[in-house]
Amino acid sequence: MAAHWGIEDPSAAADPSARKAGFVEAYRQLEVWIDALVALPAGLSNKDMKQALNRIGAESEGATETAKVVSD
Repeated sequence: MAAHWGIEDPSAAADPSARKAGFVEAYRQLEVWIDALVALPAGLSNKDMKQALNRIGAESEGATETAKVVSD
C-alpha cells in the first residue's frame, strides 16, 4: 500500500540557512505524519487504511499539491 505525503525538497534552497531551515521543517512535517499514522486504529480494512493515509497527506500543513489530491 502506498500514499503520497508530498513534502517540498529542502535541498532546493540556494541559501545554506534557508536549506537548513527547510530540513528542520521537513523533519517536523514527517514527525507529524508519522504520529498520525501510528495513531490510526488497528484492524482497519485496506480501503479504510488507504483513505486514512491519503487524508493524512492531504490535510496536513505543508502538503504539496500532489498530496492534496485525495483518491480512494
